[in-house]
Amino acid sequence: MLVDIDRIRLADRIRRDYGDVAELAADIAENGLIQPPLVTPELLLIAGERRLRACKSLGWKKIEVRVMPVRDAVHLLRLEVSENENRKDFTFSERMRWAARLEAALRQVAAGNSAANLPGAQRPAGAPVGRVEEAVAQQAGIGGRDKYRQAKYIVSHAPPELIRSLDEGQISVNAAYQKLRAEVQRLQRCNAQLEALESAASDQIDGMEQKLHRLEESNAQLRRALGSTADTALRRQVLELQSLSERTREEAARHALEAREKGRQLSAARRRYRDMALRYATLQQTLSAQPGVGAQGLCARCGTL
Repeated sequence: MLVDIDRIRLADRIRRDYGDVAELAADIAENGLIQPPLVTPELLLIAGERRLRACKSLGWKKIEVRVMPVRDAVHLLRLEVSENENRKDFTFSERMRWAARLEAALRQVAAGNSAANLPGAQRPAGAPVGRVEEAVAQQAGIGGRDKYRQAKYIVSHAPPELIRSLDEGQISVNAAYQKLRAEVQRLQRCNAQLEALESAASDQIDGMEQKLHRLEESNAQLRRALGSTADTALRRQVLELQSLSERTREEAARHALEAREKGRQLSAARRRYRDMALRYATLQQTLSAQPGVGAQGLCARCGTL
């Protein structure tokens, strides 16, 4: 079926690493389009985005496509995965995008089955029989439910450099999870210590301010007493007490300033911690897609997930 190339619609795709599109375009220019892209009857692309990009780069206005009807979102997702995974292994990031979309689709199917109270034999195709996470882990080639949960924890907390290491097959999912969990726990302990120090500094500042307030009241009383007495000895004693009060007040003010400075330093340290923690809490920000994760597991280089 020949269609206008600009009429083909692209949804959110799993594949982000398109490889050398220019090389593919050169091959198509020389040998023609051997395998047309796969689309739905509504011209939503199922598979063949690299071929579509290559043909667009050649300036094609029309393109031959294969049309295939799809049953539902789960069927569409599986067609895309089957077509792409047979051509180029998914990276860790791509596999987790696949798993996230598959989990959402399966949960919708499971929710529909529960609402309709359908028996197992009448469930729509693709509905998980057991737990959704277990079904996702198996269908996405991640392993078991526990390993899938580790992978989701990594996606939710890991910095971009750790994601790149997983995409390149330099580290397994389990090793990355243990490393990341240890770092998160260390940051949590640091945060608890900073909060305790900040609380102690705040209490110290409050105590100094209360002491300073009492000294100011005492100093005011001494001033009033000095103004109302005519006795020289009493006046001298009042002056001495006033001098002592002033020195005490200055000492208290100095301690209060030191406590406030300590509080500012602790607040700055806590902000630095929060900035660091925010880096580890960034969900799927700038995940570089690099080859290296195999179809039978996430780590093709080291042979482990």
